[in-house]
Amino acid sequence: ARLWIPISNILLRLIRGTGFGEHALQGAECSSPALQNMFSDVSLSNPPLFSIFINSIFNTLNWTITEFSVSMKEIKESMSTRQVATDL
Repeated sequence: ARLWIPISNILLRLIRGTGFGEHALQGAECSSPALQNMFSDVSLSNPPLFSIFINSIFNTLNWTITEFSVSMKEIKESMSTRQVATDL
């Protein structure tokens, strides 16, 4: 159930080294110019496929953020329960 790991790796290879929040040289070791060019070509030549891909990315991102927030809430509740038990 960790679908975000492959998606995050794909996104990292697509945007690293292209100026998104970092200097171009810092992300060069895991950027993929070939993948970036292929992605650009497909997105221009096949807009429906590009739309499906982007929708999948955002759906996965939404799911990931939801799972993360639920996990954080559970951790917070667990810590609160431990604190109450310690105080008793």
